[in-house]
Order: sequence, then C-alpha cells, then structure tokens
Amino acid sequence: MIAQVPLHGLLRGACTAALVAALTVSATACSKLQTQSPEGHSERLEKAAGVSDFKITTSRDLWDHTRDSPRSGKPIADLSKAKVTRSKESKYLVDVHLTGTQLVQYLRDLDHQAHRGEWGGNSDPIAVRTYDALAPVVDSIKKGERPKAVPTVVIDDSPASPSSAPAGPDSAS
Repeated sequence: MIAQVPLHGLLRGACTAALVAALTVSATACSKLQTQSPEGHSERLEKAAGVSDFKITTSRDLWDHTRDSPRSGKPIADLSKAKVTRSKESKYLVDVHLTGTQLVQYLRDLDHQAHRGEWGGNSDPIAVRTYDALAPVVDSIKKGERPKAVPTVVIDDSPASPSSAPAGPDSAS
C-alpha cells in the first residue's frame, strides 16, 4: 500500500527548505561584502569616544585623502570641523586635533577603507597605514583615566632633514 501525501504538503516543505538554503547562502555572501574589521575594533571605538583631544601630526595631503569620504569626495561631516594647524615639527606637516566623536568617525571610515571584505575591492593603502598608526595609541588609552598628555600620533616616515635634526654634542661652533 502506498501512502498518499498531499501535494501541497510536499511543495510547502520543499519551498521552506529552498528558502532557508537561499537565506543561508545570502547571509554568508553578504558577510563577505562587509568590512572585515580587525580584532579589538569595537573596544578601540569605545576608548576613542572618551577622549576630549587627540592629535595627529601628518602631511596635509594624507589628512585630506583620509578625511574625505571616498563616496562623495567631501569631508565627513564631523571631520570638516577638526582643528588643523601648521605643525611646529616641520613646515610640511599639519597638526590635526580631533574630539572623541570625531576620532570615532575617522576610525570607522578608515576601517571601512582599510579592511574591505573579500568582495569589497582593494583596500586603500593610505587608509591602512593611517589606521595602523592610530590603533596602538588609541589602544593605550585607559578608560576612566585622564591621560597625562594629549594622545598623539606622528605619521611621517621621511628622513629628518639636516635643519630639523637634533643638535648633537659635536655640533657646537
């Protein structure tokens, strides 16, 4: 004797299984599209949020490149209000002072550009360099403790020029 199963029951079960399989594949595929943030990124953002002043000394073009949204080419809203002045360290550098909320936004945007998912295209090497320079300084901030000095990052890998080199004991005339 052959058991009779209503056709609509079989179709409903097959459709449910197909829907579950499609959702699983979609969720897996979408996770590869997202930014692949490095370990500790969320904690880094929490620490950044608590600072009142964070200083970045870098070249003007590096700041302009990483400050602007790659989608619009315009400064990210919070970052257009950052205090930017000529650095005392070198005429080729600027000092950028960010508040905690600005630093959080900057780190988020750098993370998006530096740590793209498998389907997100190539990572921006300038964003990678900048994020990697900021991360250890932000990580060193202790939540709930006021820092003794303004947390500062210098992004300048150029050699010191003779005029900016520190004077040694043999340099006295």
